[in-house]
Amino acid sequence: MYTALLAALTLVTGAAAEITILYPYAGATWFMNDSVPFNWTVGNPATDAKEFRVLLSGGGMATPQEIAQEVPASSLEYRVLLPQINAGDGFSISFVNTTNEGQVFAKSNAFKIEPGVTPTTTSSIAIPSATSAINNIPNASVAPTSANPFASASAKAGGAAQMAAPVVAAGAIAAAIIAAI
Repeated sequence: MYTALLAALTLVTGAAAEITILYPYAGATWFMNDSVPFNWTVGNPATDAKEFRVLLSGGGMATPQEIAQEVPASSLEYRVLLPQINAGDGFSISFVNTTNEGQVFAKSNAFKIEPGVTPTTTSSIAIPSATSAINNIPNASVAPTSANPFASASAKAGGAAQMAAPVVAAGAIAAAIIAAI
């Protein structure tokens, strides 16, 4: 009878999730308005939870706040954008069952959240147009779309004069620099 009870107890404890949160560790700092990481280990991938939700709690929050859903346990790391919350100490994250947040698979040690930088502007990236991309291709022939504002009357005539104008200007600049020395 004791053997059967021990076997049943082993089965039940073996079925429990063996997930350990590595980061955030005790005393770690997260920053508001930032993308924050967390990582963990799994004891037995065959029997541990396949996915979980992540709840942020503590730090004076009235109720836990979900910060991630359906996180694959096998990924061992995840990154989220921290929601709008107040800075403070005593925060922790919990990995909970996706359908029953009362079933906690793991809980982190306490960490703090400090003020971060709130982005006030968005940045943009200039993407070259198809025509400007063609201008960067060696040996490509593209008709000019605008006149050279520095060209002389003889340079506008075309041919070798167009090549000579920049060379003469460069020579004049070099002579002025040498004279200044």
